[in-house]
Amino acid sequence: AIQKALDTTTGGLFFPAGTYRLTQGLTVDLAARGHTHLRSAGAQLINESNAPALHILGSHFGTADPPTMTQQVAASQLMPTVSGLEIVGANPEADGIRLEGTYMGIITGVTIRNCQHGIHIPNHNRNLIISDCHIYNCRGVGIFLDEVNLHQINIHGSHISYNKAGGIKVLRGNVRNLQIVGNDIEYNRDPDSDELVADIWIIAGPIGIREGAIVGNTIQATRTPGGANVRIEGLSPEQQQAAQEEDPSVAGFGRSPGQQAGLFSIAGNLITNQEYNILISDASGISIGDNQHIGGYKRNIMLQRCQQIAVTGAIIDYIHDYEGYGDPLCGGIELDQCTACTLTGCILNGCGKDAGLTLDNCRGINVTGCTFRSPQGHGVQMDSVTHSRVGDCIFLDDGGQMTAAVTGQNCTGNIVEGNLIA
Repeated sequence: AIQKALDTTTGGLFFPAGTYRLTQGLTVDLAARGHTHLRSAGAQLINESNAPALHILGSHFGTADPPTMTQQVAASQLMPTVSGLEIVGANPEADGIRLEGTYMGIITGVTIRNCQHGIHIPNHNRNLIISDCHIYNCRGVGIFLDEVNLHQINIHGSHISYNKAGGIKVLRGNVRNLQIVGNDIEYNRDPDSDELVADIWIIAGPIGIREGAIVGNTIQATRTPGGANVRIEGLSPEQQQAAQEEDPSVAGFGRSPGQQAGLFSIAGNLITNQEYNILISDASGISIGDNQHIGGYKRNIMLQRCQQIAVTGAIIDYIHDYEGYGDPLCGGIELDQCTACTLTGCILNGCGKDAGLTLDNCRGINVTGCTFRSPQGHGVQMDSVTHSRVGDCIFLDDGGQMTAAVTGQNCTGNIVEGNLIA
């Protein structure tokens, strides 16, 4: 009956309050029914099928540039909207909402739970807004950008929690202008699995994932082996070489190392209780600013083979009240094989590993104006570091366990000056 209503009407479709059992997924064909707004006043869709509860299909395969929008899309397909619905998965293979070929879609005020993926975004879409939603306890990913060609997506004001394969995951594809702002993203992991997981997980492919913001979110977790609150992966040198050999024209978008993942701002977030708060590899041009870090049991910030990364105003703290969550001591910051990065104005308190800041095989690292308090080991530890500087920092040995303020081996051409050691 619902599919018949979708096939024989246009415009809005209203679901009165009640529970609706779906034994097959619903398809919303925008080319056939035109402008679409699905809304409800307390309706619950129980999806027993192995298809998405709502599969919204458009025919926009252009960009956001007006000349690429066809007359059909402009006349009848813009801004498909879903609001006020609750979708509950009763089949482990069923997604909540899947969008393909849409332009200017809006999903707002929707609850999705117990599905495979909450919101699944494959293929090709443009200018998508996801706001004020609850995406909860899905077997897969809460919001999954699955090898999609998608520029301009805003995710804001939502609760994304307890999804077993990740909160927000971007898997390869061609993605630009990804804004993740003002969300509560928590506990996205499978407690019965040791699979790698992250609350926000960005994995770049040959074309790349660039231009975005992760700002003003609460990102919390339960410790998972190798887990991260925020994980960004560019192409390793081996992956980049393989991509260039497979398709030189596409791989040309990343002419220099680290270019497939970058141009992100990660700022103003509260990030807690994973093995890594922020883990970034093979990336370039990222600003990490004014975040609060708690936990980070292996490292609060881990950068591998990165360049042009600025870490400013990070507060890395040791909170006694959190001892029940595991090792209360934080892991500090590590840069491994990084070039031309800056750390400024950071506060690191109670780092309980080898050092508050570890630099391995790095070049051109500038560490200024940071405060290292009560490290249980070295304040700054450098190994095979060249042409770098540690200056104007304060080292406070309040815990009596700091073995050295700054130590190094196999280092050349560095400056350590103007520091205060108490």
